[in-house]
Amino acid sequence: MEICIVAAFYYPYRGGIETQIYEMIERLYKNKVNVKIISLIPKEDLPKLKEFPYAECIPVNVKRINISKFSPPPVVFYSPLEVMDKVEKACKDVDIIHSFNELMGTFAFRKKEDKIFIHSQHNTLKNGPNFFLWRSICNFETSYIFKKYYQKYDKLVSISKYIAKELKAYCDIKEEKIKVIPNGLNLKKFIYSKSGAKEFRKNNNIDKFFIFSTGRMVKEKGFDHLIKAVAEMNNKDVILGLGGDGYCKNELMNLAKKLKIEVKFFGYLTRADLNKAFCACDVFVTPSLFQEPFGLVNTEAMIFEKPVVASRVGGIPEIVEDGKTGFIYDSLNHKELTEKLNILYNDKKLGLKFGKEGRKRVEKYYNWDILIKDWIKFYKTLI
Repeated sequence: MEICIVAAFYYPYRGGIETQIYEMIERLYKNKVNVKIISLIPKEDLPKLKEFPYAECIPVNVKRINISKFSPPPVVFYSPLEVMDKVEKACKDVDIIHSFNELMGTFAFRKKEDKIFIHSQHNTLKNGPNFFLWRSICNFETSYIFKKYYQKYDKLVSISKYIAKELKAYCDIKEEKIKVIPNGLNLKKFIYSKSGAKEFRKNNNIDKFFIFSTGRMVKEKGFDHLIKAVAEMNNKDVILGLGGDGYCKNELMNLAKKLKIEVKFFGYLTRADLNKAFCACDVFVTPSLFQEPFGLVNTEAMIFEKPVVASRVGGIPEIVEDGKTGFIYDSLNHKELTEKLNILYNDKKLGLKFGKEGRKRVEKYYNWDILIKDWIKFYKTLI
């Protein structure tokens, strides 16, 4: 069996989707599945591909521009003709073409011929009740511009039941055409460290009940709601820590100062430091306002046996079991978030119980060593 993956970004660029592709390809290789990947790779990154031997990498020339003010994914410029040419040459002997990007997938589809063509949907198709401009643009693309292409794929793979529901509702995709396979974690990269937890607390002067959250500091992530919720907790013996950067950071710092609560802004955290922060915290919170397609960061907190309090948006309720691995609350109701945080502050044993159940859930449903078996079984049903 031979597969050609078409993805916008790839190694060494390590965003959320790219990390999932990386973990998948490594395991496919170890299971003797031949993989090629066609991706947008800047010339300066080409030498780094030698560090990743698990697939034949076929680069498409690209110019990448980051617009940090608005913090969306990078804007890229490339030739659709080059994509089509690379697909035609690379896919003569492959069994399956697997797209991870809607726009590149449409170009690759033009060279489909007799190949099995599938697409992994990682993005939401609708914004929900909250309006954020650039997400609305992306959602317009996926639900209108690419609708006919979704309908032409042999199979669509959704990372959550929520996304599968959107595909059926907004793109008229039949249920039997959709396969749900969630994102996963490489559990070997998430090992609890007591010394790491102590080090993180010491280096950041954390000696209180530690509430942690991380992500891009943009409106849709809802960090302002989290700050307000912590400010209204019954007990002030609490420290809130926020990882990440973005255009809202100064606004959030001013809000914390105005409400007179202790918030530590860690900025961008490396993978190693992020793991230490997970180990060090007492509670992890995901206060997102927009419809998160999955919410992988919740599984990261859960594997470290941390109780998770997360908003009821998108695919998050599929991961965090309300009352079992943490709490789910109304994303626009920061007072409900305060209530859940107060419960965990006052009942440490409940938090420990949630954490243990959370780890069990990740090991069972979001472990890449298990998920790869689902992927290989799925691929085999197509050829």
